[in-house]
Parts: sequence; structure tokens; C-alpha cells
Amino acid sequence: GQRIAHGMLSLSYAVGQAYQLGFMEGTILAFRGLEMKFSLPVFIGDTLHVELAVIEMKEARRLGGGMVTLEVKIINQDGKTVQYGTWTVLVLRKPTSD
Repeated sequence: GQRIAHGMLSLSYAVGQAYQLGFMEGTILAFRGLEMKFSLPVFIGDTLHVELAVIEMKEARRLGGGMVTLEVKIINQDGKTVQYGTWTVLVLRKPTSD
């Protein structure tokens, strides 16, 4: 009985919100992968926010940085998780102080 927002639209909002946190600008070299589950519908007019947590870090010297895996939850105005999963990003290495 309601119009549903496409799941990828919700995901794109979440990426935008994550970018606004400031840790991505100038540090992310590549978005290497994502795995998301779409557990509940998102309706037109819903309010969403994203919660991120680092769950794994792995050095990737050959690629010029490190792989960081983030646990991602997209939550609606009722506190219900509508999407969840992981994003894997390649981040710049911290400069060494030689």
C-alpha cells in the first residue's frame, strides 16, 4: 500500500552519510567490495542513518595501503535495521616518519 524506495538508493544515501564523517576524503584509494542484505523495505519519506564499525584491518603494501572492512547498518526512523552488511575499502598507508 506504500511506495518503496529502491534498495540501491538507500545504499547510496548511506555511502553519502559515511563520506560526510570525514574519514574517507583523501584516504580512500578504492572501494573494493560490498556485501549487503536488504532485510526490510524502505518507504518513500523514511529517515535513514548509517552506523559503521571497523571489524578488520589488513595491510596491503603492494596496493599502497591497507584493507579495512566496515560493518554497516542502515537504520530507519523506528530504529529498525533495513540493510546490513560489510564494505571493504583500500585506504592510504599512514606516512612513515623516517
